[in-house]
Amino acid sequence: MSSQAKISVVIPVKNEAGKIERCLEAVFNQSHKPHEMIVVDGHSTDKTVENARKFSVKILYADYHTRAGACKIGVESAKGDFVAFTDADCIPEKSWLENQIEVFNERYIGVGGFKCV
Repeated sequence: MSSQAKISVVIPVKNEAGKIERCLEAVFNQSHKPHEMIVVDGHSTDKTVENARKFSVKILYADYHTRAGACKIGVESAKGDFVAFTDADCIPEKSWLENQIEVFNERYIGVGGFKCV
């Protein structure tokens, strides 16, 4: 897969003020840079959104009250060729996006992961 592939990263959050910054730092430091970062907030009552705004991210809000609903909003807004999801309490390894995009071809249209540092 092309190193030019545009990947939108979606992070659904709710009350993750203590974790979102580390997650965003890790995603912005990827070997394959994300095309865009979308944080979908479920109306946090802490400083999650304030902390996320320290980065160049798009902030959207979800009223679904589910992770799946937040992901749906992120996908509908995404402008990249591909969409990757992670959670605020995950710190993806530097090659996370690069490794994901290498797998895509005409036969594989989805990739999953299991390791969260």
